[in-house]
Amino acid sequence: MGNYSNLSDEELVDFIKTDNEIAFVELYKRHWEGLYKFCFQILQDQDAAKDVLQEVFVWFWTHRSELKVYAIRSYLYVAVKHKVVNYIRKDHTRNNFYERIKIESLDTVFVDSSLEVKELIAFIRDFTSDLPDKCRQVFEMSRTEYLSNKEIASRLNISEKTVETHLTTALNKLRKKMGRSSAWMLFLS
Repeated sequence: MGNYSNLSDEELVDFIKTDNEIAFVELYKRHWEGLYKFCFQILQDQDAAKDVLQEVFVWFWTHRSELKVYAIRSYLYVAVKHKVVNYIRKDHTRNNFYERIKIESLDTVFVDSSLEVKELIAFIRDFTSDLPDKCRQVFEMSRTEYLSNKEIASRLNISEKTVETHLTTALNKLRKKMGRSSAWMLFLS
């Protein structure tokens, strides 16, 4: 098979399980940039973000035969979140109050209780359904597709300032609805 770019992530994973390096490279190219942006947004350190991603992809390749993954994009983002928590815990970043809050908020994200996660997903789904259409669209592109303001503006043919306005509106409404003390807010903002 020559053109792997037309394959779905799931098809690539099937090939990767059979030790297909070309499929792995395609999956890597497809997801690296988004994962890097996500990781860098948390760590604020280019080298650290690259190290975390390298660890995730090395682990993925090493354990390829054992993978039981159905939503590869989500799987990779969760793997990056776990590696970020480990990175912060190993004190590779400044050990100040802000870093401790990051760890606490990320720990909250990984609560084993699927009920809490389901409740949060339902809460956010209900919240976004109440937003005006364009505001909801911008919020979802930013928070679920991890697109930059520039990418959102380009896709929707609006200015970056308009994107910022929609995000500010959505986040202010979400903060008000959830309460400022919620640890989730660090992760959402």
